Amino acid sequence: MTSRPDEYRQYLVADRSLGMSAGKLAAQVAHASVAFLLHSPDLDEDALARWVASGEAKIVLAVDGRSGLEALVSRAEAAGLEEDVDFFRILDECRTELTPDASGTCWTCVGFAPALASTMAPITGGLALYR
Repeated sequence: MTSRPDEYRQYLVADRSLGMSAGKLAAQVAHASVAFLLHSPDLDEDALARWVASGEAKIVLAVDGRSGLEALVSRAEAAGLEEDVDFFRILDECRTELTPDASGTCWTCVGFAPALASTMAPITGGLALYR
């Protein structure tokens, strides 16, 4: 995947090991995509405007297992990103096809607010596209 470092993109990372159906994956990634609009207390209006003006690019990447999601969050935090501001954990309530963990939910993906590709490269650069 080629991108210019000055392009704004939204990165959405889903746990492939859950074996979600195409519809379930679409729903979870949709939740991840809008989370920053609905829940970020410090919405970066400039970044949002630039992302929208450039076509609202979304990149869906994959990890395998909860440990992959945990490692992703660790890299994001090490890069100075803040949970519930710059990225959001998506927890499914397991009403349809997923099995809940001890908390009664299932962590399916992480959604990032739109950011420069250069900012996200150290965090998501080694991940494969979700296929």
